[in-house]
Amino acid sequence: MRKIKIENVKRLSGFKSGHFPPTKVGSSGNSYIQSISENEIKDEIQEVYENTKSILNLKRRDIQKESDAGGGSIENSIFRYFIEINQHDKNPALAVITRRLEIRVSRKELPADFNDIFPVQINEIVIPIDGEVDFDDLVEKFENLADEVGGELKEDDDKGIIVYRTTENLTITISTEDKEMIITPNVSLGCLQLIDYAAEGLKKLQDRN
Repeated sequence: MRKIKIENVKRLSGFKSGHFPPTKVGSSGNSYIQSISENEIKDEIQEVYENTKSILNLKRRDIQKESDAGGGSIENSIFRYFIEINQHDKNPALAVITRRLEIRVSRKELPADFNDIFPVQINEIVIPIDGEVDFDDLVEKFENLADEVGGELKEDDDKGIIVYRTTENLTITISTEDKEMIITPNVSLGCLQLIDYAAEGLKKLQDRN
């Protein structure tokens, strides 16, 4: 599960009135962005750590916590949580904040207040695609699906991107270059609700040919 946020460097907590945003993309600009965001990342990791202990009833020895200027992580037997920040690869004055959550147990083992562990909610599910992908064949299948059950399809073979929005406003994006399928609801959900929403939507598609 993942959330990618694009943030203006000036909005990062460590940016001061006398500072100037980077003007070039490179290692120095990336290091600057990471350094001025270090404290807010540490604060978020600490908050996730404390919530993890409380909600999952874990001890300090059960949790691995790490944080530095580039990001941080929390790992335990239930989940892995990562946050990292880097300079945007095209706009030097923007930062890309990526949060990833990997669930390590079944859905039914997660407590009802699991969402409350995370101060920032994840908004998409990412599923890796193994093996080769036939772009034309995949587009044809989605075209047939759209004809049968409705929905909206967009595809771009130059970028290797297929985007299908269901009639229930669930967006499925397939990247043949990155070899991943991204499932995104068009409503704001906690991570548990995101899992349930995506599972229900995929099951309806799976029932089709």
